[in-house]
Amino acid sequence: MLMALIVSRIAFATQPDGQVSYFRLAPEYRSHVQTDRTASVQQLLGESGAWAQHRGTSINVGYNQHPVWLRFDVDVQTGQQLQTLLEIGSPFLDRVDFYLVAWRGNQADILDRQTGGDHQDFSSRLHQHRYPLFIAGFPASGQYSLFMRVESTSALMFSVALHYRDVFFQQEIRGQAFYGIYFGVILVLGYFNLMLMMYLRERTFLHNLFFLISIGIYQAALSGFGYAYLWRGSVMINDHVLVLSAAASFFFGGMFAIQFMELKTRSLLFYRLANILMAGFVVPVLLTPFLREQLSVMALQFLSSLTALYAFFVMGHQVLHRNPWALYLLLGWTVTIGGYCVFLLSMFDVLPYGSSVLYLQAIGLGLGNLLVTTAIAARVRRERAEKVSAMHQALELSQEVARLTREKEQIENAANLQLQQEVEQKTRELNEMLEYLQNSNRRLERDSQSDPLTGLHNRRYLDSVFPDTIDQCKRHRSSLGVLVIDADHFKKINDNFGHLAGDEVLRKLSTILQKYCRRNLDILVRYGGEEFVMLLPATELEGVLKIAESIRHHVQYAQFWFDDQRVPVTVSMGVHVCIPPVHATPENLMHKADEALYQAKSNGRNRIEVYKSRFEVVKA
Repeated sequence: MLMALIVSRIAFATQPDGQVSYFRLAPEYRSHVQTDRTASVQQLLGESGAWAQHRGTSINVGYNQHPVWLRFDVDVQTGQQLQTLLEIGSPFLDRVDFYLVAWRGNQADILDRQTGGDHQDFSSRLHQHRYPLFIAGFPASGQYSLFMRVESTSALMFSVALHYRDVFFQQEIRGQAFYGIYFGVILVLGYFNLMLMMYLRERTFLHNLFFLISIGIYQAALSGFGYAYLWRGSVMINDHVLVLSAAASFFFGGMFAIQFMELKTRSLLFYRLANILMAGFVVPVLLTPFLREQLSVMALQFLSSLTALYAFFVMGHQVLHRNPWALYLLLGWTVTIGGYCVFLLSMFDVLPYGSSVLYLQAIGLGLGNLLVTTAIAARVRRERAEKVSAMHQALELSQEVARLTREKEQIENAANLQLQQEVEQKTRELNEMLEYLQNSNRRLERDSQSDPLTGLHNRRYLDSVFPDTIDQCKRHRSSLGVLVIDADHFKKINDNFGHLAGDEVLRKLSTILQKYCRRNLDILVRYGGEEFVMLLPATELEGVLKIAESIRHHVQYAQFWFDDQRVPVTVSMGVHVCIPPVHATPENLMHKADEALYQAKSNGRNRIEVYKSRFEVVKA
């Protein structure tokens, strides 16, 4: 590694009462290469002629086998002790040795020494911060220097900043808020793609989900949050995660684009070339554990630049050939790749590296994927419209077949071979279309009668089977139990723990209810919101109450957890059991069970009430 020394003049101004009011970091530095690893700090201090003068405050010296030295000259003008924080803006530096030096004329006095870096014990890091952080305490007015010896197998590209303690924490809060929003957007988009993949069974959305996961890990690695929270202090992961996540993001993003633009059916040549490029990203992934990071990064930069150019060429070509999905993808990826190019320019030292570069890259990735998600929604909507259009075409074909059939009957004595062939062709097309529509209708019917959150049947299914269940109980003169179950204080659960916790409660509650709905005759549905309905044919009041009490007891003592917090959950139940009379209707039976549920809630919740001509409380 190339060795560099940064020298910046920092002046502290004072108020009349002696308090420090501000300091300024001058935009210049000097660099020094330490070819002799045995040289001491005192020897380096005496090599004044070996330092090179530079401008700027962002360090970018690439890869080299030698250590890096940083020196900041500080002129302290204050009447009291001053304490500041020195931040080295990179999570990939193997070791950083920090020295605080006071000058007595030309003599250097080392006041303090501290050590940091990702190869050091993370628990010993100051404030367990995501970047190397050091305390720079100045005991009195005078001339000081901050020396840092930086050594790493990763690229030496980082920013250096000296903060007041209060200012540092304010900036850190703003940074964490920004990344919290970014990672939240990535999680929401990932969940959206996961649901699309589960419902539509299309591999396209699975590739986009993995792409979102990859860029999330990539940005977490660059910002240091991954090292601080995800793989907390793991040196092996931190040394390889950036290359692996970047390669994975290009691979999965490219596979998503290939399938989303339907490239295989529109241009077989472009499709094959794109797959060859995507296969190339497997090479740095496989070789990263065995090669120096510099070689892996160079290979990845070459492949990513080539892939980006090829992607824009193909998307532009497809836009000109009226591929609607290519236009959507071109808009989204222009923003995404634009954010990546900002980071790439900082790697080549065209732009100064710092937190603003990381923010711009994160904004580009986030906004780009929002645009791509808009394209996905547009595609789903268009496919639904095409299905409706197919139904209209099937109707028109049916009408055409009927017309041709009538003509055939009128000229049955004068066989017309050409007309017969036309009818047979139309009939084959109609049969294929009808078979397609029947399969689609069966899928739509199945989906329309199930609840996507819990997997139970929904209210529409209950409306379809309730009348038949009543008729069967009438014919056999058997009892029918109607059990209405409602989660208590569900709004408070959503307010206190969030809607994701509420959804998890409903899913676990549905799992519990299914355990008590074992017979083929029993019916369990999610009626709406936090309310469930259970029909128990051929079950007397005693049996219904036994099941209801088992459910209530199970729910009360079940462990509902979300984000390491226990969520208190109980249920109230209304029960109505009867042999359905002649005039019985689903609405009438449900109304009585609902009245019993209302009484249960009025009597304190977490209880069971049975509907009678005069309510009798069944103590839960």
